[in-house]
Amino acid sequence: RRIIFDEPPYTTQPLRDWITEQLHQVFLCQIYRHIGESAPYAPVTEYEKTKMRAEKIVLDFQEMLPITVIRAPLVLGPNEYWAKIIEVVKKGYPLPGNGENKWQMIYVKDLVSALVFVLGKEDAMGEIFVVAEEKGKTLTEFIELVKKELGIKGTTKTIPYFLALLASYGFLIWGKLSGKKPILIPKHINRLVRWREYNTAKINGIGWKAKYGTEQALKETVQVLKREGKLEEEVRGIAERWGLIADICPDPRGAPVCLIEDKEQFRYSGIVIPF
Repeated sequence: RRIIFDEPPYTTQPLRDWITEQLHQVFLCQIYRHIGESAPYAPVTEYEKTKMRAEKIVLDFQEMLPITVIRAPLVLGPNEYWAKIIEVVKKGYPLPGNGENKWQMIYVKDLVSALVFVLGKEDAMGEIFVVAEEKGKTLTEFIELVKKELGIKGTTKTIPYFLALLASYGFLIWGKLSGKKPILIPKHINRLVRWREYNTAKINGIGWKAKYGTEQALKETVQVLKREGKLEEEVRGIAERWGLIADICPDPRGAPVCLIEDKEQFRYSGIVIPF
């Protein structure tokens, strides 16, 4: 069995030959803005468009291959993406819009459980399923939970959408002029104000339900990120005593800590201390 997480190669070679007959299900993380499986595609970013194309390519072969598509929302879990979001929350920036838009996500453990659940399941063959946590929070509620886990006090402020968007264009222009990466750009604002609410009744009907709510998923995520942060600090201290630099290796297979001599060259990338 194979699980495909991204856009398959669309070449002159038939997809059936590429996948092989071992395929039972295909997973594609389809990012979209509507509620259920029958909603029309509505991709905005180029990333979302690649997911739409991937799903269409695979579904073209559903008469020949046993295929299941899993559509997942934002995946919450301890990785670099959420570590950066948490750092931004610490800075106390106001939220764009009124903060009342739904932010229904899925914890990484629940996503894995959904994938395992549909593998080899006859009821899942040739079907599309939306998976998500049972009940999402609003954006403001989610940020308040993050602040609670971090021990940050104070209410979360908001700013009108058009002012936030205007400010993001200012940061974008500043970044182009200065040659530095802007901390805020228009696509960040548009991601934050989206309404993310999904109906999981279809996959619930064949026996799968998410076990984690936002609170528990966020608590585990923050705990893991804190442990990793402490470990990185310890490694950096050891590296300094050796006259080296500790950094995160840009390795797509994981996130080990590497000891390097130079920021430009991972000359000691073979010396790794996995988290």
